[in-house]
Amino acid sequence: MNLGESTFDGIHKTNGYHPLWLVSLLPIFTFEFSDINYLRVIGVYNTLLLGLAGFLALNFLFKEFSNFTASASFLVFLYFLRYFYDGMETSLLIPLMIISFILIFKYQILLLNKSKSNIYILLIIGILLSFMQLSRLDSVFVNILLFMYILKITYHDRDEAKKINNFYTDLLFWIICYFQFSVFWFFCTDFWINKINE
Repeated sequence: MNLGESTFDGIHKTNGYHPLWLVSLLPIFTFEFSDINYLRVIGVYNTLLLGLAGFLALNFLFKEFSNFTASASFLVFLYFLRYFYDGMETSLLIPLMIISFILIFKYQILLLNKSKSNIYILLIIGILLSFMQLSRLDSVFVNILLFMYILKITYHDRDEAKKINNFYTDLLFWIICYFQFSVFWFFCTDFWINKINE
Protein backbone atom coordinates (compact mmCIF):
# COMPACT_ATOMS: atom_id res chain seq x y z
CA MET A 1 0.00 0.00 0.00
CA ASN A 2 2.90 2.36 0.75
CA LEU A 3 4.22 1.77 -2.78
CA GLY A 4 0.83 2.59 -4.28
CA GLU A 5 0.67 -0.67 -6.19
CA SER A 6 -0.86 -4.09 -5.74
CA THR A 7 2.07 -6.40 -5.03
CA PHE A 8 3.23 -9.14 -2.69
CA ASP A 9 6.02 -7.72 -0.48
CA GLY A 10 8.03 -10.94 -0.10
CA ILE A 11 8.74 -10.12 3.55
CA HIS A 12 5.71 -11.07 5.63
CA LYS A 13 4.73 -14.72 5.96
CA THR A 14 1.34 -15.29 4.39
CA ASN A 15 -0.62 -18.01 2.61
CA GLY A 16 -0.68 -16.01 -0.58
CA TYR A 17 -1.35 -12.76 -2.32
CA HIS A 18 -4.94 -11.65 -2.96
CA PRO A 19 -4.73 -9.28 -5.98
CA LEU A 20 -8.30 -7.99 -6.28
CA TRP A 21 -8.56 -7.18 -2.57
CA LEU A 22 -5.32 -5.17 -2.62
CA VAL A 23 -6.31 -3.39 -5.85
CA SER A 24 -9.63 -2.43 -4.22
CA LEU A 25 -7.72 -0.86 -1.30
CA LEU A 26 -5.42 1.27 -3.46
CA PRO A 27 -7.83 4.25 -3.83
CA ILE A 28 -7.98 4.58 -0.03
CA PHE A 29 -4.21 5.02 0.09
CA THR A 30 -4.24 7.90 -2.39
CA PHE A 31 -5.42 10.06 0.54
CA GLU A 32 -3.19 11.26 3.35
CA PHE A 33 -4.41 9.69 6.61
CA SER A 34 -2.77 8.62 9.82
CA ASP A 35 -2.29 4.86 10.21
CA ILE A 36 -5.26 4.59 12.58
CA ASN A 37 -7.50 6.48 10.13
CA TYR A 38 -6.49 4.14 7.29
CA LEU A 39 -7.70 1.27 9.46
CA ARG A 40 -10.95 3.13 10.20
CA VAL A 41 -11.63 3.79 6.51
CA ILE A 42 -10.89 0.13 5.66
CA GLY A 43 -13.25 -0.84 8.51
CA VAL A 44 -16.03 1.27 6.93
CA TYR A 45 -15.29 -0.26 3.50
CA ASN A 46 -15.38 -3.71 5.11
CA THR A 47 -18.75 -2.89 6.73
CA LEU A 48 -20.22 -1.70 3.42
CA LEU A 49 -19.13 -4.88 1.63
CA LEU A 50 -20.55 -7.15 4.33
CA GLY A 51 -23.70 -5.00 4.52
CA LEU A 52 -24.16 -5.47 0.76
CA ALA A 53 -23.66 -9.23 1.21
CA GLY A 54 -26.26 -9.30 4.00
CA PHE A 55 -28.77 -7.26 1.99
CA LEU A 56 -28.42 -9.48 -1.10
CA ALA A 57 -28.63 -12.68 0.97
CA LEU A 58 -31.69 -11.48 2.90
CA ASN A 59 -33.48 -10.28 -0.22
CA PHE A 60 -32.81 -13.56 -2.04
CA LEU A 61 -33.76 -15.82 0.88
CA PHE A 62 -37.11 -14.11 1.57
CA LYS A 63 -37.97 -14.01 -2.13
CA GLU A 64 -37.20 -17.67 -2.89
CA PHE A 65 -37.82 -19.55 0.38
CA SER A 66 -40.26 -19.66 3.29
CA ASN A 67 -39.99 -17.00 6.01
CA PHE A 68 -38.80 -19.60 8.53
CA THR A 69 -36.05 -20.94 6.24
CA ALA A 70 -34.98 -17.42 5.28
CA SER A 71 -34.91 -16.21 8.91
CA ALA A 72 -32.99 -19.26 10.16
CA SER A 73 -30.47 -19.05 7.30
CA PHE A 74 -29.94 -15.34 7.84
CA LEU A 75 -29.36 -15.82 11.59
CA VAL A 76 -26.69 -18.41 10.80
CA PHE A 77 -25.19 -15.95 8.27
CA LEU A 78 -25.13 -13.18 10.89
CA TYR A 79 -23.53 -15.48 13.47
CA PHE A 80 -20.61 -16.38 11.19
CA LEU A 81 -20.31 -12.86 9.78
CA ARG A 82 -18.45 -11.68 12.89
CA TYR A 83 -15.53 -13.93 11.96
CA PHE A 84 -15.03 -12.02 8.72
CA TYR A 85 -15.22 -8.50 10.14
CA ASP A 86 -11.46 -8.01 10.26
CA GLY A 87 -10.64 -5.80 7.27
CA MET A 88 -9.41 -8.74 5.25
CA GLU A 89 -10.04 -10.05 1.73
CA THR A 90 -12.93 -12.31 2.80
CA SER A 91 -15.21 -9.27 3.05
CA LEU A 92 -14.82 -8.85 -0.72
CA LEU A 93 -15.14 -12.58 -1.39
CA ILE A 94 -18.47 -13.00 0.48
CA PRO A 95 -20.61 -10.60 -1.64
CA LEU A 96 -19.09 -12.02 -4.85
CA MET A 97 -19.90 -15.53 -3.62
CA ILE A 98 -23.49 -14.62 -2.71
CA ILE A 99 -24.06 -12.99 -6.12
CA SER A 100 -22.65 -16.14 -7.76
CA PHE A 101 -24.99 -18.38 -5.72
CA ILE A 102 -27.99 -16.23 -6.70
CA LEU A 103 -27.06 -16.33 -10.40
CA ILE A 104 -26.49 -20.10 -10.33
CA PHE A 105 -29.95 -20.47 -8.76
CA LYS A 106 -31.42 -18.30 -11.56
CA TYR A 107 -29.47 -20.29 -14.16
CA GLN A 108 -31.07 -23.46 -12.81
CA ILE A 109 -34.53 -21.92 -13.29
CA LEU A 110 -33.62 -20.83 -16.85
CA LEU A 111 -32.59 -24.42 -17.61
CA LEU A 112 -35.93 -25.72 -16.36
CA ASN A 113 -37.72 -23.17 -18.54
CA LYS A 114 -35.46 -24.00 -21.52
CA SER A 115 -34.54 -20.33 -21.91
CA LYS A 116 -32.17 -19.22 -24.69
CA SER A 117 -30.32 -16.70 -22.45
CA ASN A 118 -28.35 -19.39 -20.59
CA ILE A 119 -25.05 -18.47 -22.26
CA TYR A 120 -25.16 -14.87 -20.99
CA ILE A 121 -25.78 -15.80 -17.38
CA LEU A 122 -22.99 -18.40 -17.62
CA LEU A 123 -20.64 -15.69 -18.89
CA ILE A 124 -21.50 -13.46 -15.91
CA ILE A 125 -21.07 -16.40 -13.50
CA GLY A 126 -17.66 -17.11 -15.08
CA ILE A 127 -16.57 -13.50 -14.56
CA LEU A 128 -17.77 -13.58 -10.94
CA LEU A 129 -15.90 -16.83 -10.28
CA SER A 130 -12.78 -15.17 -11.72
CA PHE A 131 -13.24 -12.21 -9.38
CA MET A 132 -13.72 -14.61 -6.47
CA GLN A 133 -10.45 -16.30 -7.41
CA LEU A 134 -8.62 -12.97 -7.56
CA SER A 135 -10.11 -11.68 -4.30
CA ARG A 136 -8.90 -14.72 -2.35
CA LEU A 137 -6.64 -17.26 -4.05
CA ASP A 138 -7.67 -20.26 -1.98
CA SER A 139 -11.28 -19.83 -3.16
CA VAL A 140 -10.16 -22.16 -5.98
CA PHE A 141 -11.75 -24.94 -3.90
CA VAL A 142 -15.15 -23.20 -3.87
CA ASN A 143 -14.82 -22.36 -7.57
CA ILE A 144 -14.19 -25.96 -8.58
CA LEU A 145 -17.14 -27.19 -6.51
CA LEU A 146 -19.43 -24.52 -8.03
CA PHE A 147 -18.19 -25.39 -11.51
CA MET A 148 -18.90 -29.08 -10.88
CA TYR A 149 -22.41 -28.19 -9.69
CA ILE A 150 -23.03 -26.08 -12.83
CA LEU A 151 -21.94 -29.05 -14.97
CA LYS A 152 -24.24 -31.35 -13.03
CA ILE A 153 -27.34 -29.19 -13.50
CA THR A 154 -26.47 -28.45 -17.14
CA TYR A 155 -25.82 -32.00 -18.32
CA HIS A 156 -27.90 -33.95 -15.80
CA ASP A 157 -26.80 -37.60 -16.04
CA ARG A 158 -24.97 -37.52 -19.35
CA ASP A 159 -21.69 -39.43 -19.64
CA GLU A 160 -19.63 -36.35 -20.58
CA ALA A 161 -20.71 -34.57 -17.39
CA LYS A 162 -19.66 -37.55 -15.31
CA LYS A 163 -16.26 -37.65 -16.99
CA ILE A 164 -15.71 -33.92 -16.46
CA ASN A 165 -16.89 -34.14 -12.85
CA ASN A 166 -14.49 -37.03 -12.24
CA PHE A 167 -11.65 -34.98 -13.72
CA TYR A 168 -12.40 -31.98 -11.48
CA THR A 169 -12.83 -34.19 -8.41
CA ASP A 170 -9.34 -35.57 -9.03
CA LEU A 171 -8.03 -32.06 -9.71
CA LEU A 172 -9.53 -30.75 -6.46
CA PHE A 173 -7.87 -33.60 -4.53
CA TRP A 174 -4.42 -32.83 -5.99
CA ILE A 175 -4.83 -29.07 -5.43
CA ILE A 176 -5.62 -29.70 -1.75
CA CYS A 177 -2.57 -32.00 -1.50
CA TYR A 178 -0.35 -29.36 -3.14
CA PHE A 179 -1.76 -26.61 -0.92
CA GLN A 180 -1.19 -28.64 2.24
CA PHE A 181 2.33 -29.64 1.15
CA SER A 182 3.18 -25.97 0.39
CA VAL A 183 2.00 -24.85 3.83
CA PHE A 184 4.16 -27.54 5.44
CA TRP A 185 7.19 -26.95 3.20
CA PHE A 186 7.31 -23.14 3.33
CA PHE A 187 5.96 -22.48 6.82
CA CYS A 188 6.88 -25.71 8.66
CA THR A 189 3.36 -26.06 9.96
CA ASP A 190 0.39 -28.26 9.18
CA PHE A 191 -2.13 -25.42 9.29
CA TRP A 192 -2.62 -22.05 7.57
CA ILE A 193 -0.23 -19.44 8.94
CA ASN A 194 -2.87 -16.69 9.25
CA LYS A 195 -5.11 -18.93 11.37
CA ILE A 196 -2.17 -19.69 13.66
CA ASN A 197 -1.50 -15.94 13.97
CA GLU A 198 -5.17 -15.29 14.75
